[in-house]
Amino acid sequence: MNEAVAVDPELELEDLPGGLLLSVVICTYKRPRLLREALQSMLQQKLPRDRFEVIVVDNNSEDETEAVVREIARAAPNIRYARELKQGLSHSRNKGCEEARGDYLVYLDDDAKAHPAYLLKAYRTIVLHDPDIMGGPIYPYYTDPKPGWFKDEYEVRHHAEETGWSASCSVSGSSFIVRRTLLRELGMFDPSLGMVGDKVRLGEERAVLNRYRLRPPEKQKVYYHIGCIVYHHVPREKMRPRYLLKRYYVAGHAKAQIERMTRGRWGPLARARYIATCWWGRCAEPVLHLRSPKTRRRIKQWLLERGLGLMFEAGRLVGCISRGRSGEDA
Repeated sequence: MNEAVAVDPELELEDLPGGLLLSVVICTYKRPRLLREALQSMLQQKLPRDRFEVIVVDNNSEDETEAVVREIARAAPNIRYARELKQGLSHSRNKGCEEARGDYLVYLDDDAKAHPAYLLKAYRTIVLHDPDIMGGPIYPYYTDPKPGWFKDEYEVRHHAEETGWSASCSVSGSSFIVRRTLLRELGMFDPSLGMVGDKVRLGEERAVLNRYRLRPPEKQKVYYHIGCIVYHHVPREKMRPRYLLKRYYVAGHAKAQIERMTRGRWGPLARARYIATCWWGRCAEPVLHLRSPKTRRRIKQWLLERGLGLMFEAGRLVGCISRGRSGEDA
């Protein structure tokens, strides 16, 4: 596969073929207010509505979710409502695939908003490059005050620096575009992974990508477009240390599960080697990072600044207890 960066020309709408249809699948569970925001972002898309459909898969919300969808669908007939009775995000995503009529599935979370040019850029990329899987960056948006210690980087999902083909990038679940026939070939989303109700579980889209990555590199067609932007909601409860620690633990657990699924051998020796490799990399990274001149400079500055403060306080202490001598005489 050619890994050279390919920048998309700005094709005009009239130059785009009309035979391609995108199916946007939004799986939802008890978040009607945020779902409304997600659907509004679909109504604001620059891509003509006859080029895409939106399927909302309700995973047993038992609230006003269906009413919200049907209200918006009255003004937008390309929006459809479906219900999945089996609890779990993977079941819902598979239901969306079954309901879809489009050539490509565009999975968007119910607490996310797509940039107005998101679908248009995805459509152009598909027309020009015919990828199997495609993704783009995800940035946070907030409706609650952000703690001073909380960095945007904790919620940014940016897996490549340039637009183009990639043999190694990841594709996040809130912006996961896949050829519909390919998803069926890969066995759909695994119900043992992914959210189930309010229980935090991860990894279902990563498992699909990992199964695809088992193909020879020259047959892989994964495209990353830095202009296909999605904004993901970060509520107050996700801006707490306990939640972040739990999420990273769950992510690590899911990663190990996915490795087990995609490896031919997963006996004690293979698992021990995998664990040793992971922990060595995690422990060695800070040590290797210390060799960086920039890091060493920062450490020296930090130590000096702490030392200056300590010396100031030491001088003040001595000045308080000494008699008849000024600081200049000391």
